[in-house]
Amino acid sequence: LANEFEKHNVELNNLDNISIHNNDASIFLRLNRGEFDVIDIDPFGTPSPFLDSAGYCARRESLLCVTATDTSALCGTYKEPCIRKYNSKPYKSEYCHETGIRILVGFCALTLSKYAKCIEVLLSHSTEHYMRLYLKVKKGSKKSDKSLTNIGYISHCKECMYRECNKGLATAIPAFCPECGEKLIHAGPLWLGEIQNKEFISDMIDESENKKLNSEKQLLKLLNACLIESESPATFYDVHSICRYLKISAPKLDLIFEKIIENGYEAEKTHFSPTGIKTNAPINEIKKILLKLNNG
Repeated sequence: LANEFEKHNVELNNLDNISIHNNDASIFLRLNRGEFDVIDIDPFGTPSPFLDSAGYCARRESLLCVTATDTSALCGTYKEPCIRKYNSKPYKSEYCHETGIRILVGFCALTLSKYAKCIEVLLSHSTEHYMRLYLKVKKGSKKSDKSLTNIGYISHCKECMYRECNKGLATAIPAFCPECGEKLIHAGPLWLGEIQNKEFISDMIDESENKKLNSEKQLLKLLNACLIESESPATFYDVHSICRYLKISAPKLDLIFEKIIENGYEAEKTHFSPTGIKTNAPINEIKKILLKLNNG
């Protein structure tokens, strides 16, 4: 049925030199190595079975688009399927959707590295029931080796919400929280490099605004949200989660951002959560700010 719709669209738009195929995706990709400028992997469920062939087929400077709808695995609701599909251990925290994106990116990076290829993340987002990546593919063993230095682990304390990132596939990771002494939970291996490209997203926003189409309002909202957080550190803090821990009412978000910045730290909103704050401020600093705002 999909092929019939494709044929109809080709005829409707008077397009030439368009070939339509109905084959096993992995076999088709391997038989057409280096032929495509854009490969879009958008299956039902996990893209994992197709990424090896996509990595083998992808040409230099091409665009690899990847969609995953198995968010329950990537976000840690079901740990074993994530380990099985993505060779990574998830953790269900307040920032689990970002962790899921980073697991997916990390899996793509490790898969392509087998073919001396690496990725640059142009845009990534978690929306409704799916996660989506736009990756530029580059070639070269040295570039691949350098890219893999972005693979690492996120260590999280479920007691005090402390977290830290440690790069390195086989790096030493701490066992206990330096703040409260509780045992840390680890997620990974995953991608700890940038997951948004500021220049690419800015160009997309300019292109969309120039067209001024009403249908693109939702797209512009997402792109602007991703642009804002493009240079922010990994993970974010959820205000409501911290306030529940402190047993206080949540202050207004604008006041929290204002105080964090006044104290010399970065603070940005994130598309992953309406109550999330991306910041380089440590958890204890944020707790102090929330307590102070709550006390007036």
